[in-house]
Amino acid sequence: MALGGTFEEVSEEDFEWLFAINVSGVVRMIRAFLPLLKASDDARIIDLSSIYGLVSPPGQTAYAASKFAVRGFSQALGHELKETRIRVTVVHPGGVATSIANSARVRKD
Repeated sequence: MALGGTFEEVSEEDFEWLFAINVSGVVRMIRAFLPLLKASDDARIIDLSSIYGLVSPPGQTAYAASKFAVRGFSQALGHELKETRIRVTVVHPGGVATSIANSARVRKD
């Protein structure tokens, strides 16, 4: 999910809403499937971040922070799982033709 606006423009409620989806969603899904992945002979976790997990433009404070969080979580998890058969990859796509802008929350004037 996306959320546009500067840090001061974005409400705390919207900031938390975005993190619940973009970060907590990733964490919860991995927590749910990790036992199955550990039982597998070969497994890979592929987390979807964004180019905004590598760069942080103005007006995208919440979104960039959530995507940096996914990146950091994925990298740390990969280190933790290094001695297992599970590999972790994080993908940082740029512009992709999706409807993300249609469902984005933006500041209200």
